[in-house]
Amino acid sequence: MRNHGARLTPLRHVQALLGTCCCLLLVPAPILALDPGPGSDSTEAEADTGDAAIDEVVVVGEKTAPQLRREIEAVETRIYGLFNDLNDEDEYDIICRREARVGSQIPRTDCKARIYWDALAESAQETMTHRDEHSRFELQSPRVLANRKQHAAVLRQKMLELAKEDPELLQALIKRHQLNKEYSALKNEER
Repeated sequence: MRNHGARLTPLRHVQALLGTCCCLLLVPAPILALDPGPGSDSTEAEADTGDAAIDEVVVVGEKTAPQLRREIEAVETRIYGLFNDLNDEDEYDIICRREARVGSQIPRTDCKARIYWDALAESAQETMTHRDEHSRFELQSPRVLANRKQHAAVLRQKMLELAKEDPELLQALIKRHQLNKEYSALKNEER
């Protein structure tokens, strides 16, 4: 899927602020509590934590590309659900379909506004009805497909307005942007 949040420039300022704050969250609190520091004895550290024995140490490595893709898809599902709940114009609700493309067995998720899916269906129906009149198979819907840029701009504006009003949607958009950056960096390293 494409990085739909990249054009939300006001959100980048919030992301930069959150990125700075997130660095402080990298050290887990239990690890800080177990470190008695210089000059302390172990019995004092045991008294603070209640149990000095550590049964298990969990080391978390970097995420793999498939893990990041799954996280991105989960966040996008959340974004579209929130958007659809907040959006008052049903024609701009986002609908995702998972299907294999022609010539492939690998399913892909394709998310578009309802108005665009409806236009594709209408266009396909028109093409099939008048297929003898067309020299080639073309999906051309005069109602929507000709105005894709206009509808995309309206959809972006709606998403931005709703993100300003709803902190949960804003946080989900920021999370998706961060995950997309991680994924892009990981893919560039692999090249």
